[in-house]
Amino acid sequence: MVASVCIRLGFWQLDRLSQRRERNAALARAMEAPALSLTPDSLRAVAENPERFLYRRVAVQGEYDFRGTALLRGRARRGTPGVHLVTPLRIDGSEAALLIDRGWVPSPDATTVDLRRFRQPGEVALVGYLQLLPSASAGEALPLRIELDGYSVPTFQRLDRIAYRETYPDSLLPFYLERVDEGDAAPTPPVGAPPPVLDEGPHLGYAIQWFSFAAIGVIGFLIMVRRSRTTS
Repeated sequence: MVASVCIRLGFWQLDRLSQRRERNAALARAMEAPALSLTPDSLRAVAENPERFLYRRVAVQGEYDFRGTALLRGRARRGTPGVHLVTPLRIDGSEAALLIDRGWVPSPDATTVDLRRFRQPGEVALVGYLQLLPSASAGEALPLRIELDGYSVPTFQRLDRIAYRETYPDSLLPFYLERVDEGDAAPTPPVGAPPPVLDEGPHLGYAIQWFSFAAIGVIGFLIMVRRSRTTS
């Protein structure tokens, strides 16, 4: 019975490995595709089926709406604590705003940072990967507000479309842009995200372990049976 359980777990890990490889292949195709320029028309197309454009490399222009700036707390980079800076982007011709994860900023407590240092007025041109903007049940991901130098800084553990309304009442698109830094060996904060790692994870190793346990169990059982027969 133990061996059969181990065998099932081994095949389960192989199934996980197959899913991981399919995911990696889909992400690789998305990242290798030509950059998609986000215009009002393409924004509507992406909004209708955002899963189809997951990790698609896109370029967009617009102006930051600093009323909705927030922080993602607890984001380390190379062992240094920090936060991610998030700001809605207003795009001409679009009624809904696009959330931009602008990148990592150092923060000793991994919770707060002076947002005024990172105001970037005027039109900006950004490049990044599209990510889904999930919607949790009401109250599951409400922001934690921190008072800093007389103004309130909303912080989140993770992005959430419904919870973000506590910070920004305007409409948001059902996806967000994870900004990347292009060709800058020493980027200045906020530091954009690196490309996703397309590894296969530990599934193959785990599968081999489970099959090994099953083999050990079967061999051990056969040895016990043989010994019982020779002693009877």
